Amino acid sequence: MRLLTRLSEQHNIRFSPDNRVVVVLALCLILITRSLSNFSHLAVLQAVVLLGMALVGVRVVWLVSRSLLVFPFTLAAAPLLFTIPGDELMNLGGLTASQQGLERWILVVVHCWLCYQALLACVMIAGPFGFIDGLAGLGLPKRLVSILRLALRYLDILLDEATRMRRARSLRGGADKRPLLQRASTTG
Repeated sequence: MRLLTRLSEQHNIRFSPDNRVVVVLALCLILITRSLSNFSHLAVLQAVVLLGMALVGVRVVWLVSRSLLVFPFTLAAAPLLFTIPGDELMNLGGLTASQQGLERWILVVVHCWLCYQALLACVMIAGPFGFIDGLAGLGLPKRLVSILRLALRYLDILLDEATRMRRARSLRGGADKRPLLQRASTTG
């Protein structure tokens, strides 16, 4: 099934405000999330976001499972463990991780998690192209809006092609048992 079709099917939200309002709401949620640094305040904000999404019809399990995509990207902040001075936590190959560095890294992970959830929830409320229309309604240049629409449509083509390539590979010889790096070097 195509990506845009799946997104359209999941867009059965009971509450559908103007797309510009949704974009402004997403930006406000992201700014509020970024301004908080106390973990208890962030936990309350997480509960409020999840409750709000449940009230407007976004499936909370879907939202949380899709938010797991953030975690590989938060590894880019892992050097904070070793670059922020503070109480020694552990030594790893001559590098010293600090307690303060761990706290800062966890804060970055939580910020990314909540910001992505806010963005994803607002995109689900507005629909597949509604969020882009909201950006256009707030004055985003028409050329950039066209590029975003084209990218969203092209993503469907890429996913279809990847599905075809995977199906062709499995029909030719079954499952590939080689390590991931070797398979990646010969893919496509």
